[in-house]
Amino acid sequence: MLLRNILNLLAACLLMVLAGCGPEYTYTPPTSAMGQSCVMQCQRTQTDCSNTERAKADIKQSRCEKDAEHEHYFCLLYAKTDADRAKCEKPGCYEYADTAHCDTDFRACFQQCGGIIGILKQ
Repeated sequence: MLLRNILNLLAACLLMVLAGCGPEYTYTPPTSAMGQSCVMQCQRTQTDCSNTERAKADIKQSRCEKDAEHEHYFCLLYAKTDADRAKCEKPGCYEYADTAHCDTDFRACFQQCGGIIGILKQ
């Protein structure tokens, strides 16, 4: 159990580090009213996508925490000695909202609307 907690924590840390390593973009919106309206729809779609991913992560986090509580409870319940009880640890839960595809879809939509995307930093 301890090893799994450590691996989960390392995975979460790695994701945070990698999140800052991606490219940075510049956005030049289209000049036409139709293009700007199109971009607004892209933004609404991106927001909806991100909200959905956050809701999924929240559900997974809640489920993980509930399962961890049960696992810890039953470990304590069935432990035969104090030494066994001392080994009972509650697993950590580290869910995150993976919104990378929402951002990728937004960039594609933005360009389809006539916007121009430049890359500041690779």
